[in-house]
Amino acid sequence: MVYKIDRLSRSLADFAKLVEVFDRNGVTVVSLMQSVNTTTSMRRLTLNILHFFAQFGREVIAGRIRDKIRASRKTGVWMGGVQPYGYFAENWKLIPHDERAEHVRWIFARFLEIVCVRPRSA
Repeated sequence: MVYKIDRLSRSLADFAKLVEVFDRNGVTVVSLMQSVNTTTSMRRLTLNILHFFAQFGREVIAGRIRDKIRASRKTGVWMGGVQPYGYFAENWKLIPHDERAEHVRWIFARFLEIVCVRPRSA
């Protein structure tokens, strides 16, 4: 018994495998919020269709979120997380940290100078 059928699995392929295992073991899936179950082939078809649209909806939403984050980054909006060394976040923007900026410049200059971050073997 599940609350909603799309809570059983996030993947349509995984859902189909679960239903096969349940069928082999005489288990019926019943959803509390949706009047569907797996006792007949027509009901299984309905479940697969519902699960397909749930997975499709999740993928569309995930794509929109990725697009929003990408667009925000292009406009310079800081989306959170650990700030890169040498910056601090203020009003959703990354601001260079004056005291650390010189250290970051030295790191990049040193990298360009040696073109390697690991010590060379003798």
